[in-house]
Amino acid sequence: MNDKNHKNYRPNASIKKKNVVTTYNITIDGGVGNGRHVLVQVNGRMAGA
Repeated sequence: MNDKNHKNYRPNASIKKKNVVTTYNITIDGGVGNGRHVLVQVNGRMAGA
């Protein structure tokens, strides 16, 4: 179906989209304390712990 699109937007879009979705879900579910902790782990990078 979408062979060209799938190949082109798999490494960049996939990772970026997944990170944003996961971060949002955890932040809303965790709130502030929990959300902050999990957010760092999901991101994989200590960006504002």
